[in-house]
Amino acid sequence: MKRILIVLLVVTTLFSNSVFAQTGKTEVTGNIQPAIINVDIPSQASFIIDPNGPTFIAPELFICNNSTMPISVSMTSFDNKVDTPNQFEEVEKNEKDWWNLGTNGSKRFIYLGIGADDLYQEGYVEDKSWNEVISATQVQTETVECASIRPSHTVSLQMECNYGRAISGAFTTTYELVFIVSVMD
Repeated sequence: MKRILIVLLVVTTLFSNSVFAQTGKTEVTGNIQPAIINVDIPSQASFIIDPNGPTFIAPELFICNNSTMPISVSMTSFDNKVDTPNQFEEVEKNEKDWWNLGTNGSKRFIYLGIGADDLYQEGYVEDKSWNEVISATQVQTETVECASIRPSHTVSLQMECNYGRAISGAFTTTYELVFIVSVMD
């Protein structure tokens, strides 16, 4: 009787393990969506040159990164539009004696640059801030990487200008700035 009881106990133990111990696999599939760049850059801005002041007035330009990741901003164009009646020749900031240009030079040459309104704005990624004013002539020779902006932050830019004072009549000129925005590497 003892043997039958041991055999029954062994058989019960074997069946109980096989019935209650099962192996199962679960396949988990992730669906990853791409990040979307969402940036606000002004589509229009204007400036005023008054040689009688002398005054250069330009608005702050704001770039707002509404994305969830840091972005890099580069400039690929900063030039007179093709159909603008007065086509300036852009030069570097100290290339001309601006106070002593005559009427022809004042209508022909201009220095335009754009840079950070404040280098220490919290919107910049560390070591990726807009450190220097970028001139139109720099951008005309190559694409210039400007800065990287943190997610959900806005940075402000300011234009600067040098110009001749002997402007003989009022006129309008139009410039195009082309920014390229990409996900920061």
